[in-house]
Amino acid sequence: MQEDESVVGISAAMLEGTGLVGVQREFPERVFDVGIAEQHANLPVTLIADRAGIVGEDGKTHHGAFDITYLRCLPNAVVAAPSNENELQHLVYTSYKHRGPFAIRIARGAAVGVPLDSDLKELPLGKGYVVREGRDVAIFGLGKANNAAEAAAEMLAEYGIDCGVVNPVFVKPLDIELLLDTVRSVPRIVTVEENVVAGGFGSAVLEALADAGVNDVAVHRIGMPDFFIEHGTAADQRQRLQLDAQGIVERVLSAFFPNATKRSVSENYGDTNAAGYDHHQRADP
Repeated sequence: MQEDESVVGISAAMLEGTGLVGVQREFPERVFDVGIAEQHANLPVTLIADRAGIVGEDGKTHHGAFDITYLRCLPNAVVAAPSNENELQHLVYTSYKHRGPFAIRIARGAAVGVPLDSDLKELPLGKGYVVREGRDVAIFGLGKANNAAEAAAEMLAEYGIDCGVVNPVFVKPLDIELLLDTVRSVPRIVTVEENVVAGGFGSAVLEALADAGVNDVAVHRIGMPDFFIEHGTAADQRQRLQLDAQGIVERVLSAFFPNATKRSVSENYGDTNAAGYDHHQRADP
């Protein structure tokens, strides 16, 4: 905002919650509080959806459970979800450079704690990246859920399961090339998101695979259920919904590896079939 006078901030009676109070002090003529009238801000703007997904003590009516579903059906819209604060700052800069509607969803709570790059950069639209290679199953963890996916992959290794992790970054446009590259080498895909399963990121993955004619890969979706989440801490809510690392592990085992058992460290680096699964067989789940 210091460098470009055309940048303004708009909030719907949420200057404090969206962090715009300090901005308003510095730029009083360029911050607008439109009250409870969000429809006033419907131009090709950047929408930073704070409190996306589980919100814990904010209450059961405040969960950001539906935004992926309703945003990704809008023509020309870009929908992104950073996994940490460094990705967030680059996405904000990317949205500033983009000429069109751009939504960025961020979770409530503390940041991950990664270092911030000193220089901002534009991220390529619709491009994700591989966080961890794996041959048995790949978890596409969207946004903050990517951190839980990484922890789950470490835990699955204790069962002799080689689990990859992909950070999609963008829901729309979806990185089709990355998705197809993944399913060429991995027979099982898991999607994890803090959004309702209906019409969410996992649905976008299924649609993309169907459009590409891919029907030989199993996809298991993990997300928020079709009911309102009761009040509680965010940690308790994620545990109950199996959206934390342990829950993801349980869902992966139940869906794809029901006979897998934990192994000792020595076994993990010895017999690759100790979990009752041959890494080199493309078995039906």
